[in-house]
Amino acid sequence: MTETISREEIDKVKREFILRNTLLDPVKVSEILGYSVKKVYRLIESGELEETNDTPGRQGVRVTAWSVEQYRIRCTQKAAAYRSGELYTKCG
Repeated sequence: MTETISREEIDKVKREFILRNTLLDPVKVSEILGYSVKKVYRLIESGELEETNDTPGRQGVRVTAWSVEQYRIRCTQKAAAYRSGELYTKCG
């Protein structure tokens, strides 16, 4: 018996693969999030954004696009909870 994979499942796997394998420098992350570069470094140090670098020293700090996307999702969820009164602090 052969299993069928839906187009949506294929697209989800492709999207995740691309996000996990796209590396961004802190300047680009700051542009995406609308934060200062200093704030991005603080998010990396606190573990909110996942730092990765295959060649330390050559390219500097890199963050996966997946990590940025997951951070944005968490912020959206926190903002919704904040607006509904369930949470008292915003993201960022």
